[in-house]
Amino acid sequence: MEHAAKIAFSLLPVVGFLIALKLMDGYKLIKLESVMVQVLAGIGVAVVAFFANRWLSGGLEWRIADYSRYMAPFTEETLKAAYLVYLIRARRLGFMIDAAICGFAIGTGFAIVENSYHLGANPDLSL
Repeated sequence: MEHAAKIAFSLLPVVGFLIALKLMDGYKLIKLESVMVQVLAGIGVAVVAFFANRWLSGGLEWRIADYSRYMAPFTEETLKAAYLVYLIRARRLGFMIDAAICGFAIGTGFAIVENSYHLGANPDLSL
C-alpha cells in the first residue's frame, strides 16, 4: 500500500497539470478520450524507450552514468517528440494548445512508467 501511495504522490503534479491544461482549453477540440489515448501512447513510448536504452547502452562503450546523463534523455525525448510530430503531420491537431495538451499527455504516460519503475527499483526512497 505504501508503494502505491508513493507512486500516486509522485504523479500528482504531472496529472494535476494535465487536468489544468485540459480545463484551460477554450476550444475544447481535444476530447477526454483522445487525451487518454495520448497517455497510453506515452506509456507505450516509455516501454519502447526502456528497450531502446538497454539495446543502445549495450552497444556503446560508455559508463552507465554517462549514458544515463547524455544519451538516454536524447533517446527518450526523441521518441516522445516523434509521436507528437506524427499527430501534427496527420493533421490531428488544430491549434497550439491542442499540441501542448497532447504533448503533455504523452509525457504524463511516460512519467507513469518512469516513476513507477524508479520507485520499484529503489523501494527505500522516501516521499
